[in-house]
Amino acid sequence: MTNQKLSRKFSLGHLAPDARVVLCGSISGYQRQTPFGPRNYTNLRRANADMRGFFVYNHSAEFDAAEAAMAAWLTEGKLKAPVDVVSGFEAMPRALMDMFESTGGGKRIVQVVEGDIACY
Repeated sequence: MTNQKLSRKFSLGHLAPDARVVLCGSISGYQRQTPFGPRNYTNLRRANADMRGFFVYNHSAEFDAAEAAMAAWLTEGKLKAPVDVVSGFEAMPRALMDMFESTGGGKRIVQVVEGDIACY
């Protein structure tokens, strides 16, 4: 979720009481010269909410169990993985750069051959 979406459209503007906001991943900020953050962070206080960073590699011992659980949820339809598909080998450089600019969303796939895409 981009900083703009976090601030305005989705999360911080509509927090439930005692909400928990998890921060994980920040690829769109890797190339920025100045750091950024949500403007309306005071909504955390109003909702008595928490915001906490999450670094996935701190939980590497749990990867196998998490992968099995999520695979089951995907198979059962309990979890939907958003997919952003772009077509053509020539689209690869732009598709990679778009990840750093927070365009699209979900799993980025560059389709280089015609046919159905199997996503999991």
